[in-house]
Amino acid sequence: MNTWAESSKSNITLQVGVVIVSSSNPVPKMEKKMENAVESLQEELNKVHVGQANPAMVEDLKVEYYGSDTPLNQIANISAPESGLLVIQPYDSSQIDSIEKAILESDLSLNPNNDGEIIRVPIPKLSGDRREELVEVIEEKGEEAKVSLRNIRRDTNKEIDELEDEGEITEDDKYMLEDEVDDITSSLTEKIDTMVENKTDEVRSV
Repeated sequence: MNTWAESSKSNITLQVGVVIVSSSNPVPKMEKKMENAVESLQEELNKVHVGQANPAMVEDLKVEYYGSDTPLNQIANISAPESGLLVIQPYDSSQIDSIEKAILESDLSLNPNNDGEIIRVPIPKLSGDRREELVEVIEEKGEEAKVSLRNIRRDTNKEIDELEDEGEITEDDKYMLEDEVDDITSSLTEKIDTMVENKTDEVRSV
């Protein structure tokens, strides 16, 4: 990302504009952790009930399956044939009651209809008050994700300081690494803001 002066230390070898070897460079690990935090947020937002059927709302629900808690999408086919309806077809019909129980005990406020072979889940339209409640939930989830990014950035900057203290990198390398940390953090924070804005717009418009 940033242009680095040529430098060679015990575990980091750098050349202008290119990191050749960087086994001690904590930035790639930091970026991966931050990306995982953003992906987790996206998964959480996908589950938010916006008044329109979406298999992602229930696919990760844990169902007791032969003594193990198993994601619903591993034991059933989930579809949305209509905007206001989910249909769940268990691969093993003997598990249909367990699936219905998992839906009823979730925090989704859904009322499944079980006919013994498939489960139909009507998706109710949202009231204005409920939409605003969901907006608050979405914004809270976004803020939690940004706090995660800040914590990861803090830990990475601490690692960078330690690398300089141990003589693994120069002071200039430290500043360049810190600039890279800030650039990545800012970029992913903006991505979180966009995700939250898009989801709140969806909740208010559906």
